[in-house]
Amino acid sequence: MVAGADAQRAARALDEHWYAGLDEDARAASTALVDLDADETACPACGASLPGGPDRPAGALRCPECGLRLG
Repeated sequence: MVAGADAQRAARALDEHWYAGLDEDARAASTALVDLDADETACPACGASLPGGPDRPAGALRCPECGLRLG
């Protein structure tokens, strides 16, 4: 998370120092969008099934498999 004024610099730094070193599958996963309003979605980090829609727990959601915080 970065301040709005730093967003462009942060994106450039990610591109230069992190994203460029990823293989094709990792690049695709890193840009995946998660629709927490969908009935079910997949964790972008590990692919585990996550509840969505009215079954989604209130507040921040953590993947039960890898612990990635979503929402």
